[in-house]
Amino acid sequence: ERLGFLLGLYSAGVDSVMSQPGDYTEDNMNRILLELEAKAEPEPLRGGVKPNVVLLVSESFFDITQLPHLSFDRDPILNFRALSRTWPTGTFLSNTYGGGTGNVEMEILTGIPSAFLGAGESLTTLADPGVYGRLPSVVRAFSEQGYGTVMVHSYTDSLYNRGVNLPQMGFDRTLYQKDFPKGAQESGGFLSDHSLTQELIRQFEREEGPVFLYGLSMENHPPYHGGKFSQPSGLGTESRELAGEELEIMDTLAHGLRDADVALGELLDYFDRREEPTIVVFLGDHLPGLYVTEEDNLYTALGYSSSSNTQDWGAEEMKRMHSTCFLVWNNYGAELEVPETLSCTSLGAYLLEWAGAEKPLYFQWAAQAFQEIQLYRSRLFVSGDGTPYEKPPQEAEETVAVWRNLVYDMLYGKGYIEEEIRKVKNEK
Repeated sequence: ERLGFLLGLYSAGVDSVMSQPGDYTEDNMNRILLELEAKAEPEPLRGGVKPNVVLLVSESFFDITQLPHLSFDRDPILNFRALSRTWPTGTFLSNTYGGGTGNVEMEILTGIPSAFLGAGESLTTLADPGVYGRLPSVVRAFSEQGYGTVMVHSYTDSLYNRGVNLPQMGFDRTLYQKDFPKGAQESGGFLSDHSLTQELIRQFEREEGPVFLYGLSMENHPPYHGGKFSQPSGLGTESRELAGEELEIMDTLAHGLRDADVALGELLDYFDRREEPTIVVFLGDHLPGLYVTEEDNLYTALGYSSSSNTQDWGAEEMKRMHSTCFLVWNNYGAELEVPETLSCTSLGAYLLEWAGAEKPLYFQWAAQAFQEIQLYRSRLFVSGDGTPYEKPPQEAEETVAVWRNLVYDMLYGKGYIEEEIRKVKNEK
């Protein structure tokens, strides 16, 4: 009764820190390092193609036509559909649903599964602000190999502490809506996806050498409501299960998806005309949240989910509601090995692989671990073969234990091997 407030603060602090693994010792971490080095990949051949890498994360992009009891006179994602007949596309496993883009972003760039963090933390809110300079980072790996690194977001830097965290992770330049030209086109209350595409092109043309260019869109961000855009989508949105405000929400969402799809076509048309070898990876960060009230959402109304309460979902439904789509494209005839499923955890290692860049030991480890673990977050573990579980199965326990130790050492522990596993061996 006297110390309850202080006890609550203390308990919250304790819970927010990842528990030290029982086998976390200097000897064990050095043993893990030796094993990683023994399995290290040979150094990539020098003098080959050094392609630009463009990663475009599109707000709430997914194939809306997969929702049951919903139809359109015109396909909202016409470009994506046509591209998927020629280029690798598939399922993107997100670590979040309905929001939380920053957590998806950080897991892509670091390859750290969110399940290994303390209960009160996310990769965007780590208690030690200096840790972002020590995290494994795809951005830094590209930078250490001679790439310019640029991030462009068509919103402010007010969310997820991006203005502080992302430069520490290796970005040379980070640009937000204040850095866009005056009069940049707006749509739906945000800068349009067309404006983002034009700014990505401007920033690309500023670079003299290879560049890792990361774009993050905003136009299709909620809220979704009739009147968000200046006019209806014109896509002929129909549903026998929805009417009035509910149908307007879906038409607004389809409008945003159509604009993202058109902007994707503009970006690929530009790079198709360029001689510089370029890889473009496009994906949706998470499914949009389609809540009409706090208790009801349109996924349930359409029969795509069993309940509006996420706590009611089993592993299969959790996986479905954490799935969007991706596309991998290039302009120089590279035959890239692209799996049917990518996750926010695995994508960073693949970006380095496709570019022919050297992977730091951490990303080499992660690439091997994906044979057993595609995604690991609270209440959802997706194995290498795509099977979803609510918690890791016994056969994955050894890999989980090693991965947990690696993350603990970098984020909370003594840093016994963190420098060795996060840096490339041969810079630039």
